[in-house]
Amino acid sequence: MKAIFLSDNYFFCSGISSIRMSSYLIDEKSDLGIIFQNNGDTDIYFIHLQSSTLRSDLIKKTIAEEKICVVMLDDIIDGCFFNFSGITWSSTKLTLEQLKTITNYEHIPAIKKISARERYVAQKLHLSDRYFASHFDITVKSAGSYRRNLINKLHLQKRNPAAIYRIQSCIIASNCRRPIH
Repeated sequence: MKAIFLSDNYFFCSGISSIRMSSYLIDEKSDLGIIFQNNGDTDIYFIHLQSSTLRSDLIKKTIAEEKICVVMLDDIIDGCFFNFSGITWSSTKLTLEQLKTITNYEHIPAIKKISARERYVAQKLHLSDRYFASHFDITVKSAGSYRRNLINKLHLQKRNPAAIYRIQSCIIASNCRRPIH
């Protein structure tokens, strides 16, 4: 399988190129069409973008092209990767062996036990527990439990608002995913 790494981080692209893998430095939306046009035989797109808009657009484009999408986030615990909602999610710090596992698309643990309520909570993770509880008529303790369980299931290493926003934007972008096979 042919894989390409797409990032808006020069140093990330340099590191990927140093291990003889293809990478592209993306800085604007117009780059996306060119990349897909020039790499029609690519099977897997590794996405590592800080720009939430570009990341969401690229996830949607990858889905539309029916390619394998791997979203790499700094917020996922080092060395972790999993499949959720038909997309592989991984940390940015992976060993070469872990990259090979993902590239071969085998033995990727799946997270299937995220309830409908937790998916809904994922879209509201940025809210405080108190606001979330009052808005949805649940206790503050329950709101905290939903948040904590979801953060643990997604192997997140931080609970800060920026990390939660990045995860939230990716989950929302992945909701347009084709059915899981």
